[in-house]
Amino acid sequence: MALNSLRFGRSAARVVAIAAAVSAFEALPAKADLVSITSASFSGNSTTSSFAPFDATLGTLNSVNVLINGTFNILTAPPAYLGPGNAPISYLFSVAASQSFTGLGGQGFTTLAAPAPFIGAALSDGTGAAVSVPIPFAYGFTLTAGSDLAGGTPSSQGGFIDGKRSDFIGILPIQEVITESAMFWTGTLPVAILVASADGNAQITYDYTPPAPVVAAVPEPASLGMFGAGLLAFIGLRRRQKKAA
Repeated sequence: MALNSLRFGRSAARVVAIAAAVSAFEALPAKADLVSITSASFSGNSTTSSFAPFDATLGTLNSVNVLINGTFNILTAPPAYLGPGNAPISYLFSVAASQSFTGLGGQGFTTLAAPAPFIGAALSDGTGAAVSVPIPFAYGFTLTAGSDLAGGTPSSQGGFIDGKRSDFIGILPIQEVITESAMFWTGTLPVAILVASADGNAQITYDYTPPAPVVAAVPEPASLGMFGAGLLAFIGLRRRQKKAA
């Protein structure tokens, strides 16, 4: 009798252990989105920068976020402004700078409509000497499933960027031609633009969902309960049969 009770207790313990092990795998946590980042710097009036494409083996690409920042360097030639006795008179003026991107080989993104320009002010001493005008800039945009349907998206600075998420998937580097331009904006006298250049950085962030892990099938809680109840009933039946014998 004591031996049978001991066996029954061990069998019940096994059922409890199985239930605990299965319950640990019942609810696998959902896969969180991950990010992959590529960036490149640029300098000059018209440069070509390379970015790493998205590796499709990482998972499903949800969005492409592009951030661009830096400083325009606009070299101007303000005309001389002379007063009585040919004394130079200083005056304020401002220039507007903008930037465009062209993706090569059907990859990346292209500026279809230029964003609103960035404005910088400077002071001419009135002698006609050249003046360099630094203008900081920062803007960005995000490509998603919605922008894929629209064929592109506005940037945070306005304008319209042509591009789709699929344009960033591949094995070849993404080549972007970056071009700077500037023009006179306001001032006492019109100012000529000698050189428009920029020093900056562009960063592309790929937001993606990794593939779901392959997990062996496990019993549902209800099935597990039925299995445990049946096993206990079988053990009880064996006990009664042994007692009758």
